[in-house]
Parts: sequence; structure tokens; C-alpha cells
Amino acid sequence: MVTCRELIDEVSRAVVTFLSWAFGLAMVLYLVLRFTIGDRVWAVALISNFAVCCFLPVLLLVPLGVITRSRSGLLVVLPLAAIGMLAFAPLALPRSIAPAEARSLRIATFNVYQTNNRLDAVTAWLESTDADIIFLQEAPEDYIHALEEQFAADYPHRASQPSPLRPWGNLLLSHYPILGVDELDDNGDGAPNTQQRYRLDMDGQTIAVYNIDLAFPIGPVRFQIPLFSTELNTLVAGYDDSLRDLQIERLITWLDEEPYPHIVAGDFNMNSSALIYNQLAARLNDAFAKAGSGFGGSWPVAVPGTFLPGFIPPLLRVDYVWYSDHFRAIEVHQGPRLGSDHLPLFAVLEIAP
Repeated sequence: MVTCRELIDEVSRAVVTFLSWAFGLAMVLYLVLRFTIGDRVWAVALISNFAVCCFLPVLLLVPLGVITRSRSGLLVVLPLAAIGMLAFAPLALPRSIAPAEARSLRIATFNVYQTNNRLDAVTAWLESTDADIIFLQEAPEDYIHALEEQFAADYPHRASQPSPLRPWGNLLLSHYPILGVDELDDNGDGAPNTQQRYRLDMDGQTIAVYNIDLAFPIGPVRFQIPLFSTELNTLVAGYDDSLRDLQIERLITWLDEEPYPHIVAGDFNMNSSALIYNQLAARLNDAFAKAGSGFGGSWPVAVPGTFLPGFIPPLLRVDYVWYSDHFRAIEVHQGPRLGSDHLPLFAVLEIAP
């Protein structure tokens, strides 16, 4: 006669086995689609952005499989756990970086956020970095004017990019003279210009720096998901990375013709697990990947008025400092929460002699 305890064990084992196989089949389907059709389908592109989160269920299913003695379930989730470890565990390990042997360049980049109510904290952090070049995105126009005035002595060379289509824009602050400015995405299509190229005179050497704020990958909502908030429905069912990817392709075209040593920094609205990341990584060096520590999630940071609970850490790494082979990253770390839905990023690059 089956006891109540045995019945509970059997049901628990069956439930864990079912969940493990359902999860395993879903992951296999995603991996097959990722390596066959890639990001040409919006759902695959969306999941790729959150790839690290896709493996989180194994943290629950593996111990449950052990507790319930679900051999069939463990047979599925253990290989997936190994794949996740191979793919993401190295990101959590500290990088070993040799100290600088030549001149260095201090870089700060930050998406300020158009409704940031902690702008004094932003200013204080920027001052503390003693950066040689500061890249700001989505800075309110009033704040841009205030910084240009307040930092006039420390950063005599600066260029703002306000947009007539929105009350915020980009700002570059530099210790080095600005020789020229190019608008990368001024294509007459009515879209706001969010990418600028600057030529700087760095002690007699010309370098190019790019201030980037790519399109947020959202379009029309395709359908409504029950129990999802309006914001979540927009982020999931409205995911559309076509404009962002087009901007990245245009940027790569500029970079292919760039004659000077160059640094590209800003908000790319692209996680490092997105497939198009590989196109940029083939052309540039990712400072955080070379010299950072941890996963580097920089968005979304919970801010008042958003759907995100404050206890959830930033999951996606969307803010970058990239550089050409004329430089080497020797220090990269994120700044504190400063009232934006992004975290700032600070990098020290060694300049090749």
C-alpha cells in the first residue's frame, strides 16, 4: 500500500521532472533558433538580450532534482547548467591587468536620464572621476547649460548636442581641444541625432571619440500579455531592435573608414549577449570585457515612477567604452546609483606609445 509520504514524493518527482523537461526543451529550441535564424526574429533577439536570465531556472531545478531524486530531470538540467557556467561564469572572474607603462586617458560615460532628480549627485561624481573626457547622454538641456558653466575652467573644450525633437541631448566635456564635429545619423529622416564624432587634439596627436546614444529597441506592441503591466507589455511584446541595429551598422561603416585612434562610448541599448554585439566586438575592444569585473549590468536601475522593484539589480550591460587597438584598458568599473535608470561607467585607457 502506498503511503501518503510516498505519494507526495512521487508527485513531487513528477512535477520536477516535467518542469525540467519543459525548461530543457524551451532552451534547446532557443539555442537552435539563435544559431540558425539569429536575431532576424524579434522574439529570439529579445531572449538573447536576457540570455543570462534564461539560465537562472537551473539554480532552482538542480537542487529540486537532487531533493526529489528526479534522475530524468537532472539528465536535462545538468548539461544546461554546464553550458551556462561555461558561457557566463568567466564574466564573474576578475581580470588580471598589467599596470600602465605609458600615458593614460581617463574616461567617464553616463546616461543622465531626462527626469533625473539627483543631478547634484551626478555633478559630484563627475568631479570625483577627474576624467579627461566625459561622455553624457540624455542630459536635460538645463543641466547641460549648467554643467558647461560650472565646468568651464576644468573642461574648457565642450560640445553639446541638443535635439529639437526632445528636451535633452548629448554632451562632451574634454580637457583636449575639439578640432571638429560630425553628426553620424543626420540622415534627413526626422530621427533625433544621437551619435556624434569628435576629433580631439591630444597633445599634438589627433584622436576621434564617438558619443553614442542608440535607439531604445521598442516599437508597436504586437499583442497584450495577460497579467503584464503596460510597461512590461511594451518591453516584451513591443520589442523591436531594427532601428538600433541600423544605427550600429552605420556606426561600423564610420569606424571602417576612421583614420585616427578612436574611442566609442555611451548607451548602446544592447546587452553583451545580443548577437549584434559580436559585430562591434570584431571591430573594437570592449573595455569592461577586458578589464572589468563581474557581469557589469548597468540597466535597468529602479527609479521612482517605474515598474521595477528597487531590490532587483541591473541585469543588462548596455553602457560601454570601446576603443581601437591604439589603446589598452587598465581599469574599468561602474559608478554608483545617481538617479538615472543607468549606472555610469568609468575607464582608464593606456595610450600606445
